[in-house]
Amino acid sequence: MWGVRALAGRYGGRGVVRRRRGRPGMRGHVGGGHVGGSLILNTFVAGRPAPKGSMDFMPSGYAKQNNRNSEPWEMAVRDHCRPLVADCPGRPDVWVPRDCYPYDGPVSVHLSFGFLRPKRPDPVAALWPCNRGTGDIDKLTRNVHDGLEKAGVFTDDARVCVASQTSRWVDATSEVGVEISVWTL
Repeated sequence: MWGVRALAGRYGGRGVVRRRRGRPGMRGHVGGGHVGGSLILNTFVAGRPAPKGSMDFMPSGYAKQNNRNSEPWEMAVRDHCRPLVADCPGRPDVWVPRDCYPYDGPVSVHLSFGFLRPKRPDPVAALWPCNRGTGDIDKLTRNVHDGLEKAGVFTDDARVCVASQTSRWVDATSEVGVEISVWTL
């Protein structure tokens, strides 16, 4: 069993992970995206991230998303990650418990979104992408989690116990997208 104890003062407020009973291979840190475990997936999906749309209900009872870019972005994440998941047993750089996907246990997901810097950013969003054009970070995260679930990385997005997200401006179009890291807990 692992115990997490955050020490302040002379340690600068950084978290320290203390081991009570030994579990080989378990190491980690607090506050940087994952807490121990092994790397399941580390990849970059290129393309403009789109937030998950809200549901609009039609008079006939049909429900549809009100963001037309949501589903294509979710499918781009799914299609990019599916080949990485398909050849998991033979990959030496990825260790997956029980040597197969989807992982059915608690996971930690770190997402780093990159948005193309506008030519004339508004003063509020000059340093960080926090305007209407980039979308809510929680809706961006929901869309990526759904894509990872449909790709077969983990069984259900409810398995995500630790999540961290960042969004940043990038200057090159090749860096627009999301960097995904998934860890076991």
